[in-house]
Amino acid sequence: MLAPGPSGHARRRVVSGHLLFWVLIGVGPGPRVPHPIMVIIHLVAMMAHGVFGLVLMQTTNVIATRLASRRPSCMGASLLDGQKRGAGIARAFGEIPATAVMIILVRQWIRAGQREAARRDRAPTAPRRGRW
Repeated sequence: MLAPGPSGHARRRVVSGHLLFWVLIGVGPGPRVPHPIMVIIHLVAMMAHGVFGLVLMQTTNVIATRLASRRPSCMGASLLDGQKRGAGIARAFGEIPATAVMIILVRQWIRAGQREAARRDRAPTAPRRGRW
């Protein structure tokens, strides 16, 4: 399933992204993390991806030249131009789903708080003991 090479790399990224989002916004069985921690984890991931995209767009060296040199010749642009273009696309299009996930996380957090408040309101109050 996760073969070496560019297609295997893309599949690994998709699988790792699905696993991250399953932990963050997944419902059903699986690891559950408190809502504030999930928001912090997602904020850190968003910042890391943004910085990585900016660094790749500003660099003057091609990273992974061995892998990049195997790309089809019909792509036209130089390796550095392709790297910068890819970094820009990844950064720009990565923000859209990341923002959607952040909205989902905050909505889940609010709904969990509302459910907890409703549960506390339904719970019977313990009789007071003592003078106060």
